[in-house]
Formats: sequence, structure tokens, C-alpha cells
Amino acid sequence: AVFVHNEEKRRVRTRFQVPSSIEPNEAIHAIKDRLEGLDFIDGEVDVKVLEASLDSYVLGIDVMCKGVYEEPYRSEILKVALDTIKGLNEEYYELLYALSA
Repeated sequence: AVFVHNEEKRRVRTRFQVPSSIEPNEAIHAIKDRLEGLDFIDGEVDVKVLEASLDSYVLGIDVMCKGVYEEPYRSEILKVALDTIKGLNEEYYELLYALSA
């Protein structure tokens, strides 16, 4: 028997470091919310803490993507995640500045 699949999917996994000044659950929820809106993601977005130290922790993202190649999707996922973390980090420092004034 020969099976032909017109719809190709690829599991994309990536990981990146986040400063410990950002609360993990806040980062996870914010990243999931942003990624779930991307049209190439097919299904659930799984974001979890993989490692932790005093200064930072490592988040892992695991998603199914529509298409054959991993790298273009991994790049887009990382750009969204990094932009999200940058925004959360800026909010943290603005709050610290406001509290110290």
C-alpha cells in the first residue's frame, strides 16, 4: 500500500534563555498567546521550563508546523519569543524605576 500525504507537518523544537527577573508563568503565557496566532502553527503550543539557575532559566517551545522545513519556522518562533521577553523585561525595569522614584 502506498500512502500519499498532501499536508506535510514538522515538529519544531527550540529553546532560549530568559532572565530570572521575569516570572516563568508570565513568560510562558505571553509567549503562548503570541505564538498561537501564527498561521503556520498547527495545534497546541507547548512552552515549559527546561533548566534553571539563579540568574536565568531556559524555556523550551515545542510546536507542530505546516510545512517541510524547520529552520524558517524556528527563526520566526524565536523572533516572536525574544520580542515577547524583551517587552516583559522592559515592563519590569519601568516598574522598578517607578518604584524607586
